[in-house]
Amino acid sequence: MGSVDYWTNDLSTKLREVDEALSRARGLDGDEKEQKLVTCDELLKSVETSHRMCLIDVRQISARDVKTTAMAKLNEFNQRKERYKREVLQLRTENARGMLFGGRSEAGAASGGAGFGAGAGQTGAQEYDLEDLSAHRDRTLRDAHSIQDKTAAALERTRQTAIETTEIGKSALEEVNQQNERIHGINERLDEISSELDKAKEIMSSFIKRAMTDKLILIFVGLIVLAVIALVVYVAVKGK
Repeated sequence: MGSVDYWTNDLSTKLREVDEALSRARGLDGDEKEQKLVTCDELLKSVETSHRMCLIDVRQISARDVKTTAMAKLNEFNQRKERYKREVLQLRTENARGMLFGGRSEAGAASGGAGFGAGAGQTGAQEYDLEDLSAHRDRTLRDAHSIQDKTAAALERTRQTAIETTEIGKSALEEVNQQNERIHGINERLDEISSELDKAKEIMSSFIKRAMTDKLILIFVGLIVLAVIALVVYVAVKGK
């Protein structure tokens, strides 16, 4: 249980750090917000590693009630982790959308503020703004694809965790069934022993009755012999 307690405390600490990082990210915009969200990603990866290590140790627990409690705690941590991942994805999507439309608005303002100045300079500035907007759009699309890839990976990890949890449940159920079968076998054996004891009692009772009967017969025979001897002695004495 020592290693399980260590990983449990480690998971609790790391999830608290993720929560604090998300709280700070909510008040930021643009690149600063993205940097803070990257920090959240790194923390969540560390949480994922600690979760796997803790799961390995929990599987080795033999006490059923302790194992059940530890699995419930792990499931709680996993739910918090997935909730934080969804929030990171949501904040990143909102930030990317804000950066995209914010850049477009700035490009429009710069183009309108130029007024009716020199035609060649205005055209060059508009081309520059369009190129900058295109580059920003491409970067945002790449970020969106990256987010989708991370989301797919997170879903796959969640699915794998669910499969592992199901396997643990099946293993525990099989173990319980085996224990029930062993208990049932022990009960049957106890019934057999009880039946054998009852038969032994009957045999002993019959043996005691037979012994008592034999003893009475011996006493009766002895009395007859003594009577015959007494009769013989009496006849002999009387004949003299």
